[in-house]
Amino acid sequence: MARTKEMKLTRESLISLARKSLENARALIEEAELLFDHKRWDRTVFLCHAAGEEFGKAVQCLSATMDHARGVLDFVKFRRRLLSHRSKTETIRFFEAMVDPEDDHFIDEIKGLGEEVPVLVQGRDLTLYSDIFSDGTAFAPTDVIPERIASDALSWAKGRLAMAEALIKPLVESDVLRAGDNELKNTYDEFMAIMKDPEKREALRQKLLRE
Repeated sequence: MARTKEMKLTRESLISLARKSLENARALIEEAELLFDHKRWDRTVFLCHAAGEEFGKAVQCLSATMDHARGVLDFVKFRRRLLSHRSKTETIRFFEAMVDPEDDHFIDEIKGLGEEVPVLVQGRDLTLYSDIFSDGTAFAPTDVIPERIASDALSWAKGRLAMAEALIKPLVESDVLRAGDNELKNTYDEFMAIMKDPEKREALRQKLLRE
């Protein structure tokens, strides 16, 4: 693996990574289903969380593609975010909040991610590692992850997969991200203007959901 400062990132490589991240997320969810069928609740949750991070990575790659076209992509910062469990989890939660048709408090939910995401990442660790409670009781992941949590995690992951198939994959496969730099810059400027306008932002959410 090349060191960050030696990486040669092109727009096409970023789009390719987004595509592979979506493919890997699907594979992780399929494997999570196998583990669930074998009553491995803890590892089911872990793979579902990992799939969520892959969805987040795909979104990060789309954002980086825009930055690349605008000549403002910070390769070191991008790589750091790509390797951060918290950053990838935060990215997919932001995207979910933006497109959720039942969420009437988009901005409030975004503000709450600072508290929510660390809890999700901490929960991820509970599915992998043994530890000890403050009262001195030792535990393994199998002791603290019941079937209900695994079932909920798998349902959530499948919902994310459906969302990614409907909203993220078409963008990755389209010609939008392969447009000329100036055209892509204009697309970015238009998108940011929409995101700053509550009414236009809501109209975009509804449009994405219909498509």
